[in-house]
Amino acid sequence: MNARAAFLLACVLALFAGIACGAAPADGTAGRLPLAYLMQPGAHPWTGRLRAVDWQVSLQGDARQAHHALWEAGFLLDARQPASRRIFTSLEPASSQPERLVPLQWEALDDDARQALDTEKLAWLRGNNTNPRLRPRDTRMASARGARVLVVAPPVWVPGQPGHTPFRDRYRRRPHMAWIGTVDGLLHGFDAITGEERAAYLPRTLLPHAAAMTSPEAKIAPNPCPRPESTDAVVAGEWRTVLLCGFRADADGTSGVFALDITDPSMPQPLKLLWEIAATPALPLSGRGPVRAAALRDGPALRWHAVAMLEPQDGAAGAPGPRAGLALLALDKPASAPWQDNWAPRVLRVPERGCDGTPVTAGLRGVTISADISGTALAAYATDDAGQLWRFDLRDVVRQSAPPPASCVHRLRGGARVAAPGPPVLLGGPAQPVVVFGAGNEVAAVPDRLGTAGAPLRIDAYPQGDGFVLRAMSGQDGATLAAGWHLVLPGDGEQVEEVSTAAPGYLYVLTRLPDGRQRAYLVLAATGESAGRSGDGAPMLHYATGQVIEAGSEPALTRDALATRAPQAGTPGREAYTLALWSVDDAAAMRLAQAIASRRTGRIAWRELIGPVREAAP
Repeated sequence: MNARAAFLLACVLALFAGIACGAAPADGTAGRLPLAYLMQPGAHPWTGRLRAVDWQVSLQGDARQAHHALWEAGFLLDARQPASRRIFTSLEPASSQPERLVPLQWEALDDDARQALDTEKLAWLRGNNTNPRLRPRDTRMASARGARVLVVAPPVWVPGQPGHTPFRDRYRRRPHMAWIGTVDGLLHGFDAITGEERAAYLPRTLLPHAAAMTSPEAKIAPNPCPRPESTDAVVAGEWRTVLLCGFRADADGTSGVFALDITDPSMPQPLKLLWEIAATPALPLSGRGPVRAAALRDGPALRWHAVAMLEPQDGAAGAPGPRAGLALLALDKPASAPWQDNWAPRVLRVPERGCDGTPVTAGLRGVTISADISGTALAAYATDDAGQLWRFDLRDVVRQSAPPPASCVHRLRGGARVAAPGPPVLLGGPAQPVVVFGAGNEVAAVPDRLGTAGAPLRIDAYPQGDGFVLRAMSGQDGATLAAGWHLVLPGDGEQVEEVSTAAPGYLYVLTRLPDGRQRAYLVLAATGESAGRSGDGAPMLHYATGQVIEAGSEPALTRDALATRAPQAGTPGREAYTLALWSVDDAAAMRLAQAIASRRTGRIAWRELIGPVREAAP
């Protein structure tokens, strides 16, 4: 498989994380990007393997395709000298020193950091496995259970972003990076093509937990970043690529958020610290992720913020305490400045009562930002443990002394129950978005606009082969797609884990069964059905989806462009793609479902559609 085809999957993975994709590299010039990442267990519960794999994406004939490993992270880490690894942590502000990034080395740490560690534990965290008093391991790669790989591509052109073009041109050849958190407290940045670990970050807030994990009898440290998020943002007047993470330690509730500048991973210091903030009683950051980025209007300018979730709190003497909400954390806060005055976090809360009028006690699960064509944030949509969807108005929120509470858009019947589903997905334009979200055993597409008539279209699941055909139920009087659609998962005890965009026009839904296995669905976003075309221009047909992903396997998506008629000047064009859903195990990739997706393109260029774009300073 050539580099161009492999690039397509990186685009899909990047789109899941909200990152745009640009032109594919020329064949043979940039190596091969993986089509999937397999997170496998090691010989101990605290160790693991991360394999990047590739296969021939053949959409005809045999659905089973043998794959080969491009690299395995544990093997590459074990082959390195511990001293050669670029592992960093950060130090709190002290006296005349601002908050700062430092190497995870004894001589670079301050007294507070050294109290959490000793030289033996520090050596173990850097990769030394020779000390018999410390926890044994078969590989330096720790378990990544529950985590997801984030692929960060070079910056690409996006419309309406003043000053972004020089930034994109400067870094268009930087390496693709695969970021993942592991249970030893580290967030790793691997070169997506070679597997080389270019950097790792250990949050200073988690230093005591990471140090405790070196003991054989200690509990395993939390994963510092199970759902990393990245975007290009303006920080202190410059475009930068920023990585945001929420972290939490289940043992004692320690949680927080950190923001890193990952613009140039090829530099001797591939990371720069923007800030790290730990939860406090006054700011009870939940540590759940992903943490989103939003450009908020502040007078004539835009200021970029991290959008993190806040836990609900108990009040005094059993009275209700502060409810769940969002915290807006300024990305441009200087390292020497405290979180006060102009840098004080803005707090947005849910109201006292939910969609059904009952008191709100649930915590938030995931958040997604809606923005206009200029990148200005308009609203934040968040789900909660009770299966409710909330809208937070972000217009002029920076300048308001008392921002209004969120409004409840919709509530699913069953609530979140067991699984912790990911953030909602936005479809359509910002003026009339359709929000797709899941909780418990339900997935719903909800138009966020007033005056929607009728009931949502109910989608049923009909068994076929190893999966199900999803299609609209017959005889639905008054139901209309203008009111969205609603799906109840077919499996007993089946729970939604993730709803993502599979672009163009499709959704990827990942669920978990009570026995720990998963199901993966490829769904037409507009209707909620498993429907697509078998060829470009062919009639729409229904296909089976929702097949089981066995233990030890990982789901994967590929997207391949199809040749279409060359666009003619002044007439609409078309783009067509083959989307395929795969189950990838130790030896092969099995194609589960596929569809032909297409979309019309405009008669004129993006720049003509949005008007003149200023390409000077941000």
